[in-house]
Amino acid sequence: MSECRPRGGIIERNSNGLDPGTSRAGKRQKNDGTVSRQPADTAEYALPATSRAGLAGLTRWEHWRHTSALLATVVLAACAMAASWSSRHWPLVNDAALMHYVVLLMQAGMTPYRDIGDINLPGAYVPEWISTLLARTLGLCLASVWRLMDLAAVVLAGLAMLRIAGRSRWFAGVFAGTLFALYHGRDGIGQAGQRDLWLTMLLLWAVAVLHSAWPETHNRTTGRWQGKIFGFGLLVGAATMIKPFEAMFLVCLLPWLARAAGGPAGGTALFRGRALGMAAAGFSLPLLLAGCFLAHWGALGALAFVLRVDLPYHVLLARVPFWQLLRASSIASVAKLELLLVACWVACRIAGRVQLSGILSGSRPGDLHRRPGFPKPGSSRDRACERTLLLAVLLGLVSFVAQGKGFPYQRYPFVAFLLLYSGLQFTAAVRSNRQLPRALGVAGFGFGVLLMAPSYLRAVEKAQWSTPTIAAMEQALLREAGPQGVRALDGEVQCLDLITGCTDALLHLGAREATGTVYDEFLFPQALAGSRGETLPPPGDLPAAVLHGQQQFREALEAHPPRDLIITEWLFPQGPGRYRKLELWPWFHAYLAAHYRLAEQHDFVRAENGPMGFRLYVRRDETFR
Repeated sequence: MSECRPRGGIIERNSNGLDPGTSRAGKRQKNDGTVSRQPADTAEYALPATSRAGLAGLTRWEHWRHTSALLATVVLAACAMAASWSSRHWPLVNDAALMHYVVLLMQAGMTPYRDIGDINLPGAYVPEWISTLLARTLGLCLASVWRLMDLAAVVLAGLAMLRIAGRSRWFAGVFAGTLFALYHGRDGIGQAGQRDLWLTMLLLWAVAVLHSAWPETHNRTTGRWQGKIFGFGLLVGAATMIKPFEAMFLVCLLPWLARAAGGPAGGTALFRGRALGMAAAGFSLPLLLAGCFLAHWGALGALAFVLRVDLPYHVLLARVPFWQLLRASSIASVAKLELLLVACWVACRIAGRVQLSGILSGSRPGDLHRRPGFPKPGSSRDRACERTLLLAVLLGLVSFVAQGKGFPYQRYPFVAFLLLYSGLQFTAAVRSNRQLPRALGVAGFGFGVLLMAPSYLRAVEKAQWSTPTIAAMEQALLREAGPQGVRALDGEVQCLDLITGCTDALLHLGAREATGTVYDEFLFPQALAGSRGETLPPPGDLPAAVLHGQQQFREALEAHPPRDLIITEWLFPQGPGRYRKLELWPWFHAYLAAHYRLAEQHDFVRAENGPMGFRLYVRRDETFR
């Protein structure tokens, strides 16, 4: 955002409430007799004459404020660097390993959504595809490349926050960006490189581009301004191709976009239509590229089936009640920060010196050093900027609730925008000339820097993942493969698992599955209400997604039965455990007993992502008839 620079010292008022030499028409008489114009509302921001003692006190406060910001930046940077160093060895596991494995299957020639049973949109695979190409081109370990890309994502998110905050509010961007990076790290190894991290980074940059377009909107410089609006739509479209919920950011921000496109006087319908058209064009470009990619693979119809049948079924599984989702939207530390934010907002309103509408624009209602010509607080541009960020916080919360699962990584858009808004509000509070807002602003920053950041760092240092299960799967498969090793496994092994670690083991070994089934939730029926006590659907009334998944898997199994089957203990996302999921599909249970023998069974302690046991079945000599 453009910022107004101070052009002088303290502006004093005369008896009429105007600057000396300034008429009510907004003109200033110079010493040489010429008349220079300055904004008429400058007088509204001039402060009364202040004593030297008051000025000295405020100067000491500002000096302390800037020194504290620098020291806090050092603390936050130290925590971020320590967290990065502690997490350098994190393995490639959980959802990231599953996504990389799907990319491996696509690179082997399998068609997405048709041969590979997956429910993620095409944009979700772009980071995994890039990391795979980089690892192969540079000859590096895939896990190391993915760790660097995860760090790059949080750095880009932090830069977007700095861009939104502006140079005059730089510490708010540092505060929010560093805490968000540490917050992501505290979620643990399993959340590294999550899809929601990438879409949060894209949405932050979309809001940054949108904020930078406000001044040019009023100047009506259509060329550069339209490019920024196009970029805003492009970034939101890219986030939507990761998860469709993020289309809300374009739909809900369009009213503010259209209002800003009209300029202060309302503008013309043509100008507004051009703005909306550029945003829609940018939004549609990622969709068009994804459509071309799927058309090349011949998978457009398969994706339509996934969106119509598989994805709704997945959304209805293991849904958490609404009030529990609201409680889960903020961990304890973030909830305390929210309380400080609310208290700070109320104190600023009561004090009447810090207006919320001036936070993003860079106005400083509490400073004695006023900026001549700064836009009037409460203008359409300032209100639009304020509402944009507040709306982004609300949309992040709506996205978390709409997904209905309550997974930690689904909070990222909400937490990122909330931290940024909190930093901006605390900055406005500490710049007030009232004691209560100052104290609350300092308390908010102190809580984040001195309590939240170190606690998140400790969580990063203690992060663990149940890799013994993955290692045991690899060793069991290699024992069955014999002297030929991994080459004997390629196309001859099949997992019935989702998050326990079977696809992680196959990714590490570089072996392809016999079929494209990577989600066992589409093979075994589950209750759709999200409650473990719900009654399962009767066998003759199975959901269409389960019937389709069973049919595809049965055809592939009969055409080419794999030599090895790995079946994990638990059915994601809501059970049952202890291998009772086999009883939910009688045909497969009978097929397994008739044509496979149990070779090994391993049981491990329950870990972060559920029970970790698995069985290895080996095919008998006879074939299925």
